Amino acid sequence: MRDYRFRVWNPATETMTYNVGLDSISEYADETLVKMLQSGIKDRKGNNIYEGDRLEIYRNNGFDDRTDEFIVIFFRGGFGVDDGLELWEYEDDYKRGNGYMEVIGNIYMTPELLKKE
Repeated sequence: MRDYRFRVWNPATETMTYNVGLDSISEYADETLVKMLQSGIKDRKGNNIYEGDRLEIYRNNGFDDRTDEFIVIFFRGGFGVDDGLELWEYEDDYKRGNGYMEVIGNIYMTPELLKKE
């Protein structure tokens, strides 16, 4: 069985609490708190990837040879990035040695990394 882990952002104190399990998530029932699920995937440095993380993704699969930045989102019952692809698609390239994924921040603690439209 999967071990579900969360992190919780408190906008009032601007603090992030990590490694919150299902057994203790009810302690964070306040509606102002933002709860983000861990994806179960780690980046190249061994960091857990969560919803709301800002990822630098490098792909070199014979067709693409580029570095992009994306935000991790939960959609269609799984994790993806804001370009519409699912996170496992990038993880497959990463595991085959055709690139990397690295957490470079998140939308709460490093909002300056968000794309300027």
